[in-house]
Order: sequence, then C-alpha cells, then structure tokens
Amino acid sequence: MEWKVQIELGEQDRQLLREILDALLHPTRDCERCASTVAAMFSGRASDTPAERAEQPRQSDESKAAPMPDAAQEALLEEIRHVVVRLTAAGHKAKARDAVLAYAPSISELPADRLDEVLKRLQMLEASA
Repeated sequence: MEWKVQIELGEQDRQLLREILDALLHPTRDCERCASTVAAMFSGRASDTPAERAEQPRQSDESKAAPMPDAAQEALLEEIRHVVVRLTAAGHKAKARDAVLAYAPSISELPADRLDEVLKRLQMLEASA
C-alpha cells in the first residue's frame, strides 16, 4: 500500500523551507547561515541571525506575563479556536494559520482589541471554503 500526502504550507513556512534548502545546498565554511536557519526553525523567527538575536532587548519575566482575559474575551478566543479547528479539518490549515499570524504569533497572543476582526476574517475564510 502506498500513501501520498500533500501538505499545504503557508508563506512563512515556504520561505523557511527555501532558506533551509538554500543553506543545505550552499554551505559556508563557518556554517553560521546553517546554524541561524536551524535556530530560526526552533525559535519560529526565520529571519533571525545570531547577531540580530544578540541585539534584541531581553524581556523581564514581569513584562512577559500577559494580562488575564475577561469572560467575553475568553469566549471570543474559544470561538476563534473552534473556527481554526473547523478550517483545519476542512483542509485549510495554512489559510487559518496565516489569518492568525497576520495579527499575532499564536491565538493566545491575539490583541484583545482585534479579536472580533480576527474572528470575522476566519469566518469569511470558512464561508468561502
């Protein structure tokens, strides 16, 4: 039995894959480019180099803590999660991910003032799917 799997990649994933392939096909003597590409895979930031990461200010633990959402915000976040799950199940994972990434790195990090906008965008994607 032979299985064929087709994976739909979002633009960020395609760009990261291009960078990885380019680094593998054109290695440098010190391999800094390879190391930064692999590090970017794990950090989720495809354009970081070691020098760029060193220049970025570090956040204190206090500034990393996100405020707890109120009940209305939590309900919106939950609905966003449900729509993303439905889109993913329908084969539109990349579109759902790209819609969320347009606003934040993850659903839990979406700005409270943009939740309605994100939900509407996802619902429009779902309606057109």
